[in-house]
Amino acid sequence: MKNDIRQAYVRMSEDLHKALRIEAAKDDVSLNACIVTLLTEALEARRVFPPIDERKSEQRQS
Repeated sequence: MKNDIRQAYVRMSEDLHKALRIEAAKDDVSLNACIVTLLTEALEARRVFPPIDERKSEQRQS
């Protein structure tokens, strides 16, 4: 199953944007990849959807 990509525009403070850029640079990833990872981790912590490892194995079974 193909994952469709969606765009969302988010307004944030300059300080938050700077912190995200620093985090992305530390991990040597794009700002977009950093934000997606952080949002995914936050949703997993809230149990909104299964952890990444479980989703990957579910996709393989399909």
